[in-house]
Amino acid sequence: MVLKSDLGKGLFIGYVFCIVLNAPSQADVTTQVQTSGYAAVFDGDIALAFEQAKRAALREAVEEATGTLVSARSLAQNFSLIEDQVLTHTKGYVRSYHIASHGIDSTMGYRVELEAIVDLGNLHKHLDALEVINIELGSPRLICLGTFATSEGQTDYMTEEFVVDRLVSILHGANDQLQISRSLSSPFKQTPDVAEKADIAVVAHIQINAADPILIPFGDATLEDIGIQQINLETRIEAWWIDSGEHIAQLSDKEKTTALSQKDGVHQAFYKSMDALAEPLVRSITDNWRKKVYVSRILQLEIQAVPALIQRFEKDFPKQIRGIQGLQVRRYESEFAAYDVHANCAAFQIARQLSAKGMASLDIKIDRVTSNTLKLSLSKSLEEFE
Repeated sequence: MVLKSDLGKGLFIGYVFCIVLNAPSQADVTTQVQTSGYAAVFDGDIALAFEQAKRAALREAVEEATGTLVSARSLAQNFSLIEDQVLTHTKGYVRSYHIASHGIDSTMGYRVELEAIVDLGNLHKHLDALEVINIELGSPRLICLGTFATSEGQTDYMTEEFVVDRLVSILHGANDQLQISRSLSSPFKQTPDVAEKADIAVVAHIQINAADPILIPFGDATLEDIGIQQINLETRIEAWWIDSGEHIAQLSDKEKTTALSQKDGVHQAFYKSMDALAEPLVRSITDNWRKKVYVSRILQLEIQAVPALIQRFEKDFPKQIRGIQGLQVRRYESEFAAYDVHANCAAFQIARQLSAKGMASLDIKIDRVTSNTLKLSLSKSLEEFE
């Protein structure tokens, strides 16, 4: 961290900045983001580079906050419009910001790292006016992975990449609207970063087992003795929601084939097995997705606040937010509560409603939102102190 920077002719001591841009006048909904901005230094003008890097970091903060209200798909499709009308006007959305560090980095450019509080209510109004905040049914985002193992110790004819390619192919072939990415990371690691990029994980496990010798009738020779290879292949495919861990599908298939070579036999069994599981896999994913879109689903809600505010939220939340059918407590601690929320909409849509409406006498900070999870922090609004 660089704490001292030569800003123009004077000496600038940059320990910590905390700037309040727009003081809230009523209960509101915000989100806190950590971002960084970079700017090149021209002609030794450190002061200009600092301002440019700070603006870049604030713009990044607003863009991240926009992702709370608009799906990645909508953001990509409408980026030019959002960039022109929203991202260039950070002062209207950034409630306050705190510069954690700043200075010349290893590339000899200037970097600013900050934490910003973004007003989601104000941001929602402007995005709604641009007509890019409409509720999308869309398609789920999938990430595909594959594993391969054999008791024979031979792997030159089958790889994890080969398994993933086939998995992606059958999913695209059944539904070309699916948004699919791939990963060769095994075993699958569930992280917040992965949950931001995909909704559902699909993993295909391929296992080749040793086959018992088959005797040729009226003799002692086996099929292998005359150059015919026997293949026993087992395929298991799992699919689950990344954020909640809810399983969507657990499918399996076993195939036995014979061929003149081990490679040909493995490929024949592999394609036959994957094709057999393709239809039930896609049906399970699409049926589960439609159920969550059109019928009720269970969302995970977590709240950080003092008990009195948690109780107030618990009482008002089902009344003020559309689509909430029930609230069931999973865990209570001193300043924490976790709920199963029975709803007929995604957590993104609940976050949008909270941003648009807020809740009387409560300031709400949205810490994290995915399709099936919502994490909030509550505090008293200024109304409580007036």
